Amino acid sequence: MLASLNGEEPMFPMHRTLPRLALLATLTTGSAGAEGQGPPSEAATNPQPAPMMRLAPAGNAARLPAAHSGLAAPAAPVVAPERLRGVIPIRPMLRRPDLVVSISATPKAAAGTDLPVTVTVTNKGTIKTLGTAEGPVNRAYMVDLVWSLDSNIPAETAVQPAYQGLTKDDFVEDMLIMGGRISNTKSIAPGASVTYTLAAYVPKGIAPGTYWLGAYADSIERVAESNEANNTTARQVAIGTAPGTANTLPPGVDYWIMPWAVGNTPLYKIKASGFTDYTDGLSGRAMTDAPFGARLGFRSGYDSRLPTAKLAYYRWQYRPVGGVWTEFTETIGAHYERKEGSKVTFPVYVLGPKPVNGNILYEFRPKKPPFSEPGVTFS
Repeated sequence: MLASLNGEEPMFPMHRTLPRLALLATLTTGSAGAEGQGPPSEAATNPQPAPMMRLAPAGNAARLPAAHSGLAAPAAPVVAPERLRGVIPIRPMLRRPDLVVSISATPKAAAGTDLPVTVTVTNKGTIKTLGTAEGPVNRAYMVDLVWSLDSNIPAETAVQPAYQGLTKDDFVEDMLIMGGRISNTKSIAPGASVTYTLAAYVPKGIAPGTYWLGAYADSIERVAESNEANNTTARQVAIGTAPGTANTLPPGVDYWIMPWAVGNTPLYKIKASGFTDYTDGLSGRAMTDAPFGARLGFRSGYDSRLPTAKLAYYRWQYRPVGGVWTEFTETIGAHYERKEGSKVTFPVYVLGPKPVNGNILYEFRPKKPPFSEPGVTFS
C-alpha cells in the first residue's frame, strides 16, 4: 500500500480530487531484452517488481523530466516478436524468373542438310531474366539445341562431337548441334517471350530413322529460377538419307514394291509355292499349305497424312514370273458408311484405275467421304 507522507492521509481517497503530486516510475529490467538491444539478461527473463518510488511534493514536479510527469503505471516488459511463443515469422516470397522453351520445325529432314528451327523462350516468373545482350554473361541465359534418340533431354550443358575427337557429321546421343547454341540472347520481362530462328544442322552420318530435336533453356545454368525442372522440350523429326545417297536393296530384291498383304494374309507368310499356313478364324482349325482360291484381293497401306495437295496418286504394276512389268488395271474402291435419318447406305468411291497425265494411276483414299464426287455408287 501507499503510506501517507508528512502526516497526510493516503493519496487515493475516492471523495477527494487527486493531489498535485508526481509519480516517478521506472521500467522493469525486463525491457533490456527488446529487439536490437542484444539478448535479455537474467533479470530480463525473470523480471522482479521495481521498487516503489517515494512521492515528491507537488512543488517539485516542475523539476522532474516531462516524460515522467503525471501518474504512470509500471511499464510491461518489452518482448521481441520472435520470442512470442507459437508465432512463426513470415518471410517475403522470393521473386525469381522461370524459363520455359518450345520448338517449331518441320517434321522431316535429310541428313547433311540444315533444318530451319524456331525457338521460343518464355519467362513465367515474377522478375525479368537477363540475356547476354544486356549481361553480365555469368547471370544471363543461353539455349542449347541437341539431337537425341528419345524425348528425354538432359538438363546439362551439351557438347559438340568435334570436342570429343569426332566431326560435325558424326552423331552422338544428346550432342550439341553444330551452331545450335543460342548465345546472343535477349532479356525477357515477366510473362513475355522472345523468339529465335536458326538452322539446325543434321549430321551427314546419322542413320535414317526417327529422332528428337531437343532444346534446353539456361543451358549454362546461370539463372536462379523458381522452377528448375521445366527448362527442356523436344519434338520428333523423321530423318532420311542425305540427298544423292543411293538406297541399298536387300540381297535378291530387284525392286521395292508397295503391297504389304494379299487379302488378309501378309506377304511374308506366303511361301514360294504360293501356298500359306494359317488358322481359320471361325473354326479355329489350323490350315497347312492352303491355297488362296480363284481370286486374289489386294490391300495397301500408307501414311495417314496422305493424300496431300501434291501427292494424291500412286502406281500399281505387277510382273509374272519370267515376264515383264505390266500396269495393274483391277478396279479398287473405298467403302464408306452413310446415315441419312434411319436409312443406312454404303457408298463406294472408285480409287482407280484412272488416266492421269498418260499414266494409269490409283488415288489415295480421301480423308473425307467424297459422296458428291463422280464415281460414287450406293448399295
